[in-house]
Amino acid sequence: MVVKSPGLSSGTAGQPLSLDLTMVRNVGCKGSVAESKTQSFQLVVRDGYTWMLPSASFYASLKLSQGELALIADKWIKAKSTDSQVASLADICSFSTLFSSMKTTAGAAYVATPTTYAGQSAYEVTQSGQQGYAYVTNSATPTLAEVDVPGANGGVMTFTVYGTPLAITTPSAAESVGGDALGF
Repeated sequence: MVVKSPGLSSGTAGQPLSLDLTMVRNVGCKGSVAESKTQSFQLVVRDGYTWMLPSASFYASLKLSQGELALIADKWIKAKSTDSQVASLADICSFSTLFSSMKTTAGAAYVATPTTYAGQSAYEVTQSGQQGYAYVTNSATPTLAEVDVPGANGGVMTFTVYGTPLAITTPSAAESVGGDALGF
């Protein structure tokens, strides 16, 4: 599935994150993450490793030495996904982390109101006592189309490309440099 969000409130120092990710359950994800209009990076998470290819302004924010910058110029930085410096990036590719801002209460009442979403028959689903809503398509195979959680810890996420096989390819060894060269 493809997940897009113009601004989730999970960036560093409260900066909103913008996501455009292709996620494959139990495999990984690839795409782009932006903390601002200029500080962004490409991301691939798969097989216990995280690769990131930062923009020039993102590199500047890392305060790397000239030698380190020369080493990683135009290369993906590869590190184990469990490394403390990249673990939060790997978490972005986790369905449970992505939906962590949604709180559900056992036994709570849900209301599904018929509506349309992008011209398609759908339901707007709300939970009693909670802000926010989800759109679920009203089709033979209902699918989650959008989640909107208002407030400081919320955001809007849209979901597309269901039922189509998607692949997560990793950068080659020639395109990558080990994060250990940078202290990862």
